[in-house]
Amino acid sequence: MVLVLVSLSVASSAFAQADATLSTLAFGSCLRETQPAPILDTINSLRPDVFVFLGDNAYIDAKTPEAIAAGYARLEALDQLADLKRISRVLAIWDDHDYGINDCGNEYPLKQLSQRAFLDFWNEPKDSPRRTQEGIYTSYFFGEAGKRVHVVMLDTRYFRDLPERDPEQARRRYIPTTDPTKTVLGQAQWTWLEAELAEPCDVRMIASSIQVLPREHQFERWGKFPHERDRLLALIAKSDTPTVLLSGDRHHAEISKLDQPNNTPLFEITSSSLNTSRGNNTTEPNAHRVGQVLTVNNFGLIRFDWDKRTLSLQLVDEAKAVRLEQTLNLKP
Repeated sequence: MVLVLVSLSVASSAFAQADATLSTLAFGSCLRETQPAPILDTINSLRPDVFVFLGDNAYIDAKTPEAIAAGYARLEALDQLADLKRISRVLAIWDDHDYGINDCGNEYPLKQLSQRAFLDFWNEPKDSPRRTQEGIYTSYFFGEAGKRVHVVMLDTRYFRDLPERDPEQARRRYIPTTDPTKTVLGQAQWTWLEAELAEPCDVRMIASSIQVLPREHQFERWGKFPHERDRLLALIAKSDTPTVLLSGDRHHAEISKLDQPNNTPLFEITSSSLNTSRGNNTTEPNAHRVGQVLTVNNFGLIRFDWDKRTLSLQLVDEAKAVRLEQTLNLKP
């Protein structure tokens, strides 16, 4: 099923703490803080247990410490965001525009200051490892055994090398690197991730600010570092735990699917943008795409049916209509 126009009604459980059984997890990316964001009202009306911000949570594009502070002050002024923080457990990673400047990586000179500002804004506890480590990667567990959800949050900016530009294309076009030393995550984060993916759970969500599965488009994606993409997919395939990739960045939404050797399909749900979608059709190729491309403002919604042992993977518009949907079966 790929195009479903239905109205949603989601009854929220209590604010999701570590021991809470999740019924809904929502996510999105690309929120321009200087323009209206009515989709936040839609999300708040559904009262998801957890909301994951996937990056470009503001367009700060900071070249000075003052610009970082001003950007978060603008974001703080969004009343709907304050409401979301009260309604749902809010988790966040960053992408280029809220980490630093467009397409930047480990060369960004203000990355340590940016990390502190990011963690302060998103109310990271003072004793969190994110306060002392380099980079904002982290993970969360929700629910008891049999209903245990593992949310893994990657940092694809702090350690990432610059991708290689295509000399024959316009600005922001990239080609896959042939240099095996170039990295997306950096060694410390890779070591951490390998340990995380060995943890037992019933379903795992891996949040990446940039797309993992699509391989054709010329913009930023894991495929610009083929050895890193292969390493990530091989690590995921080592486990038979049902896994879903959550990504953003592209200013359109789509669902991608990869059939794995362990016969558990790997879905990637790309949700973008919350309020800056292009609003027109795209011909951007993606051999892994299932269904259509969604070019209106959108967010992702995962609904857990623990009795039926299924996940409903949805992309939803401002009017609460489910525009794209796939189902993933969990182990009995």
